[in-house]
Amino acid sequence: MPMTSVKRFSLRSTKLAASVTLAGALCLGATVSSCQRFFSPGPSNVAQGLHYNPGSPEFDRFFDSMYRAQLKMGTAPQDEQAIRKQLARSLGGEGKVDPTELGQLTAEHADRLAKAGTALSLTLSGMDAPDAMPSAKIESSGLPTGNSDKNIITAIGTAAQAEAKMLGEMRQVKVASERLREDAAALEPGIDKAFRGMTMRAEVTKNLKDAQALIPLMIQRADEVEALAKLTLDQLVRSANTSDQVAAQRESTETPKIVLEEDKPEKPVRKSAPRSGGSAPATAHPAPKPAASPPPKAPPPPPTGPQDDFQP
Repeated sequence: MPMTSVKRFSLRSTKLAASVTLAGALCLGATVSSCQRFFSPGPSNVAQGLHYNPGSPEFDRFFDSMYRAQLKMGTAPQDEQAIRKQLARSLGGEGKVDPTELGQLTAEHADRLAKAGTALSLTLSGMDAPDAMPSAKIESSGLPTGNSDKNIITAIGTAAQAEAKMLGEMRQVKVASERLREDAAALEPGIDKAFRGMTMRAEVTKNLKDAQALIPLMIQRADEVEALAKLTLDQLVRSANTSDQVAAQRESTETPKIVLEEDKPEKPVRKSAPRSGGSAPATAHPAPKPAASPPPKAPPPPPTGPQDDFQP
């Protein structure tokens, strides 16, 4: 059966290494042949973090999934810590890898940028759904920044995105581990039917038992790494959101203009529109009093002419 060896989550790297010693101790009072019936010599492939394929499709699928989970959890603590180390170097705080220290470093740079007029906004999504893959995004606004400041903003965003991805992967490992726990319990009764020979059955049993012992420890480690990733994200979000701070600074620096009474312009005198023809209107004068009415004229005299002397 093929075996590959890389850095992985194994019994040797956990408190369960003692269980291998205990298994051997159970054989001290038994004969070699009876001991081998229940335990194959040496630690199992699963206990060493090695890929194990017993040759049955149903069991092979289980041990393939188990091996992938071991690979992920074997390096998860170091991978998460590497994210914080890289951010500390980028922010000029070599060695300050504690999430709280990183939050303080981030706050110092964010405050300096805010005073220069550059606001930062770091947002997270997919944090509440247990089956979602979280993500992080950082944006800057305001006055332009130099290359060194742009590198700092990029470093904060890259670290936040990496921690969000790590948090999502740990959630996925826990879901997969719970499924592995259920599968192991379902597979155990079928070992005798699926495999022939006591030696093969003992080997499969040993690897399955070691897998069942490792699963809760993988879940525990995933919880620990997830908690560190979440704490780091909380610190970064708290420190790298300065939009309100920059807005308040702008409001405080904008002094309202005060207009004094003597500075106010006089109201313009409204002039009448000129008459048609373009001539300016005449200056208004009081109307003259009407003259007294002349006396009535005398009636005209009777007409004069030749008198008729005829009398009848």
